[in-house]
Amino acid sequence: AASVEVALLTNNHAGDYLEEGYTDTVHALRAQGVGLVEEASPFVTEIRGVRVVIIGDCAVIGEDTPHTDGVAERVLAQIQQWKTPETIVIVDMHWGSEYTEVPTAWQRTSAHAFIDAGADLVVGQHPHILQGIESYCGKPIVYSLGNFAFGGNCLAKYPETMLYDVFFCVNADGVSIESSEIIPCWITSSTERNSAGFLWNNFQPEPLSGFEAEQVLTLIESRSSQLESSPKR
Repeated sequence: AASVEVALLTNNHAGDYLEEGYTDTVHALRAQGVGLVEEASPFVTEIRGVRVVIIGDCAVIGEDTPHTDGVAERVLAQIQQWKTPETIVIVDMHWGSEYTEVPTAWQRTSAHAFIDAGADLVVGQHPHILQGIESYCGKPIVYSLGNFAFGGNCLAKYPETMLYDVFFCVNADGVSIESSEIIPCWITSSTERNSAGFLWNNFQPEPLSGFEAEQVLTLIESRSSQLESSPKR
């Protein structure tokens, strides 16, 4: 009902309720006509005569999930399978480490490799906070969108989030980014705070304007500036 068209099951919680829970989720989404992205199984559609492919994978880094072996190679294989000059390829990665402001060198190297292989946009999440945006070969890499409609905590300790709005152009020269826009948001529309000054989370994200919007944009700009040096391989 909220116009969700595609859901990605490539994340570290998709298997929390084991195989039966995962299968139930797949059936529920398909029953509502929602497209799916699964490991090594992208979502493929056609919009205005242009083929669009969304590839997703998961490589989170934490105490119980330290491994990234094979993930980049799996994504690269899919890009190489689907990319043509007239095909828009988007890579969505559930990756990185929670509450870190800067992506790892592995993430940056992988993102660059995805674009070198033909991806037109790389976007990510998992850290629960916003990270920076990098332009590589004219293509955007949005390392972490932060939370959005997030029900994991009744407090919005890190309320800053965003929508990233992209318009693609496809012509005889291939795929290019016609325009992109950051729409600053908070993960909550509540203005009430607890005794420590944190906003209560009512799970209703809201676009911002004025001073609050400028704060989010400044935060993204600050974290983007930390990406100016090249990643070490």
